[in-house]
Amino acid sequence: MYEKQVIIKIKNLLTLPLFLLFASPIEARLVHAKPPLKLNECFPTTVSGFATTWPEAKWDQHSIIYVETAGKGFARDINKKNVRSWTNLGLYLYRDFKKEEIDEINKLAVGNWIDIDQSKELYRIGEKVDLCLKFIPTECRKIIPDPRGEIYSIKNKRTKETYYGHYGKNMCGGA
Repeated sequence: MYEKQVIIKIKNLLTLPLFLLFASPIEARLVHAKPPLKLNECFPTTVSGFATTWPEAKWDQHSIIYVETAGKGFARDINKKNVRSWTNLGLYLYRDFKKEEIDEINKLAVGNWIDIDQSKELYRIGEKVDLCLKFIPTECRKIIPDPRGEIYSIKNKRTKETYYGHYGKNMCGGA
């Protein structure tokens, strides 16, 4: 008899927390730390690594450069709330920043992608760079809440050369 009363009390104590857990909204978090920069705002950082999406495939050696964002202190999640982050921002690396209309909602683009071997010649791990936000696909985000499509300039402080990083392999609203 006593055991049944204990079990009932435990069930009653767990019902409300379980209900709140499953009824609360789920917040999606981005994989990489996007610093909370305004358009044309920059901050100094360092290169922390390189990767490619298809390491074994010879047909797609498109480079992803990783830059440290912990110095800026925060990443922005998809719900536009700031969350503490100690991760790196991964950007697909390109040579050109084009001002052309891709479709009705993406007005700017990047071109001439850089492969993984070229990126390791242009930048070194630990090298100081200036990361600047150059484009936010605001028109697309009015229609689709997609975190992709931002374009950053990455100026190498040693060589004084600037290349461009695209957040996400596709533009905002892309596949």
